[in-house]
Amino acid sequence: RIVEHKPVEVLNGVTVQRINVNCYKFTYLNESLEVNLNLDKTERYMTPYELENHHFKREYFSVVHTGEGDGWDINRPCMASVISFQGKVFLIDVGPNIAHTLNSIGVDVNEVEGIFHTHAHDDHFAGLTTLIRANHRIKYYTTPIVRASVTKKLSALMSISEDSFKDFFEVCDLELDVWNNIEGLEVKPVYSPHPVETNILFFRTLWEDGYSTYAHLADISSHKVLKKMIEENPQLPGISSEKLKKVWGEYIQPVNVKKIDIGGGLIHGKAIDFKIDKSDKIILAHTAQKLTQIEKVIGCGVSFGSTDTLIEGHEDYTLEFGAEYLRGYYPNVEIGEIHMLLNCERESINAGTILLRDKEIPKHVRLVLTGVAELLSPREKTSYPLSSGTLIGELDVIFGQKSTGTYRTLSHIETLKIPAILFNEFVSRNHLLNQIQSTQETIKFLQQTWLFGESISSPIQSQIAQNITLKSYNKGEKIECEGLMLVKKGKVELISLGTDKKESRYKVGQGDFWGGEKIISNTSKYMEVRAITQADIYKITDVDIMKNIPIIRWKMMEQNEKRK
Repeated sequence: RIVEHKPVEVLNGVTVQRINVNCYKFTYLNESLEVNLNLDKTERYMTPYELENHHFKREYFSVVHTGEGDGWDINRPCMASVISFQGKVFLIDVGPNIAHTLNSIGVDVNEVEGIFHTHAHDDHFAGLTTLIRANHRIKYYTTPIVRASVTKKLSALMSISEDSFKDFFEVCDLELDVWNNIEGLEVKPVYSPHPVETNILFFRTLWEDGYSTYAHLADISSHKVLKKMIEENPQLPGISSEKLKKVWGEYIQPVNVKKIDIGGGLIHGKAIDFKIDKSDKIILAHTAQKLTQIEKVIGCGVSFGSTDTLIEGHEDYTLEFGAEYLRGYYPNVEIGEIHMLLNCERESINAGTILLRDKEIPKHVRLVLTGVAELLSPREKTSYPLSSGTLIGELDVIFGQKSTGTYRTLSHIETLKIPAILFNEFVSRNHLLNQIQSTQETIKFLQQTWLFGESISSPIQSQIAQNITLKSYNKGEKIECEGLMLVKKGKVELISLGTDKKESRYKVGQGDFWGGEKIISNTSKYMEVRAITQADIYKITDVDIMKNIPIIRWKMMEQNEKRK
């Protein structure tokens, strides 16, 4: 039964009704209880396990092992891997607590280039809702048949249309049984029998001795189970003996490194089936059990964060990221000036380290190259995540003023450490003071809002800040809605008519927003808005820059649903 706004009986006179998004009311006789499942704006779900912090080195081609457990393992992440290719970060499957997993290896969700997906079971799927909290559409790689099942499941989970999947991910379909070339990284998805549409994945890239290879065999079936599925009549459920031969031939194809599912039972593999596999290294995963003596002879387990480097990287990928970030901040500055900053000292810093204390005058400007930091605000008694690409201490260095919060690392990070004297000279000779002063003050405000503060990197915030205008309104003055409106100071009241012609009123305060419906649809919602105090309002009329930011799209949809 579907629970909506009318009470639905659960049992023996107990009813439940939906009173708002994720809010329910349970009633029995004259007693009732309301349950709100929404997290507060600063709340996060706790992860049931702790993970060691690691430094994820960006290699030419490497595999970082970020999950070896099964769907029921409460002590470690589900079976998954992270690929570094030419310094870019790709995920293979995305289970629960993916943000915690990524932070533990020093990766910010905004650094993820793409995800290769095997199938839609929760322990390989649940983290997709975290990936939509990025500031760009992450590339989604899989076969059309797997994408179809994933799209149906995710759209049902998020209450969105199936067509909306492409608004949150950049869809990149892979052809089955073919080597698909993705800018030098080749991937071949292969069909694997499973209760849901599933493909296993083979990766390779060319190097001096031929191809370096990795295979990821998630949720395979044992040979014994597959044999029981043989059915030569194509009209009946099952697989032909010819199909079994092909599937099994792919399973045991030798590679440099192979990770296999040995969960057993009806829908998982067994290590013993790979006794004849000639791969250089076999990793046994998707199990919560200790390896047996027989299994240890066939393959090995790996610890969280361990890495198999297939081709070592000699390019400085991290510095290339830094160049992109700086060009985003200062698009009109000559490249030679950017390279001057890039030549500054680099520093690799462990998780939990304080970078800049509250009321301290910084001696450097720090550019976060990789990983995640946070700003602790003593006045608001809260924290704000800072993505890779964030500049720390920029205004404080320019004006020689004290920091208005404490900056610390949430993960292992790498930073570019720019001396204050050099940065001030850079600003002066490139006439950047007015631009920096106006945009950085706006960025600092955006970082402390619910809509723009989470997961949106400073370069993106800088682009938004450069397209924002500020206007003041007197108490009682009518405010025309033009684009996305954001309250910097004061309060306003929104008055709108719902589909049932019922009038709704909402009071909106500092950091909150309204308007911008064209970001999520082609229609605009009419409402009357008046300032109920003296109010300063930011206005963003060019909303195109925000259309491809999934986290903004999702939060606007969420807020729009709450205000219906």
